[in-house]
Amino acid sequence: MKRRHHLIWTLVGATAAMALFVVVASARSLSTSSQQLRAVWNPLSFTEPFGGSVSCSLTLEGSFHSRTLAKINYSLTGYITRAAVGTAGCTGGEVAFLSETLPWHTRYFGFEGTLPNITRVLILISGAAFRIRNPNAVCLFTARENTTEHILGRLNRNTTTGALTSIEAGGEITSNEACAFGLRIRGVLSGTSTSFTVLNSTERIFVRLI
Repeated sequence: MKRRHHLIWTLVGATAAMALFVVVASARSLSTSSQQLRAVWNPLSFTEPFGGSVSCSLTLEGSFHSRTLAKINYSLTGYITRAAVGTAGCTGGEVAFLSETLPWHTRYFGFEGTLPNITRVLILISGAAFRIRNPNAVCLFTARENTTEHILGRLNRNTTTGALTSIEAGGEITSNEACAFGLRIRGVLSGTSTSFTVLNSTERIFVRLI
């Protein structure tokens, strides 16, 4: 009898494992509840190696090309179409985004966590050009279409509800030309937006595996 029960539980466990494998293996795409998005940082900071740091509030608006996003690294997922800096609240200097470089590309860059429990979705933002003015210099930076000179977005996801709760901005970018003490400088972006919602709404965006 014990042997029979052991065999039954072994079969149950194998069936459950196979079911999980099927779910994970078939989850090749991500589904979003909205194609329109807005993120507000208060603030977003840019720090350069000589100790200068400029922090400003920033609003980005954009869209996904589709509500279904393939989990393929570097695949184009959407655009950032608006960037607005709250200059009145800046500290340490000023930031100005070049509006003529819009729209910027967003690309899928992987995920963190263990399938099917994705904790973060990673995206790259490229094409953005911005000018930093601080006591040391005035420098122009451009986020490139590569993995070393970009803006990185880490979209934090609630594994229970699927809601995107915040977005962390990061990345390191080298100035386009010599600008501080006759040198090109490499600055670091940092900041977290907990106001990451559907455009013109307070509704959260939900991401699920399909």
